[in-house]
This record gives sequence, C-alpha cells and structure tokens, in this order.
Amino acid sequence: VINLSFGLRGEESRTVALAIDYAVSRGVILVAAAGNEGADAASTWPA
Repeated sequence: VINLSFGLRGEESRTVALAIDYAVSRGVILVAAAGNEGADAASTWPA
C-alpha cells in the first residue's frame, strides 16, 4: 500500500505518473485523498 500524501497543481508530472503506473502494474494499492481544507480538488492530482 502506498499513501500518496501530496498534491500537485498544474500539469501532471510524467515522472510521477510513470511511477504510479509501474506500482499499479505490480499490484500495489495506491491511496489518495480528494483534497484538504475544503478546497476544490478538481485542479490537483493525484487525487
């Protein structure tokens, strides 16, 4: 299990996306929150 306790704004990081894809391909469970502080999480990722 990997907890993705970070939030990035703007364009998706290719490096992070590749690492996430690799982990998923190996059967790892990823957990990400939709946002903190009641802010709109639509513009952040990996949530």
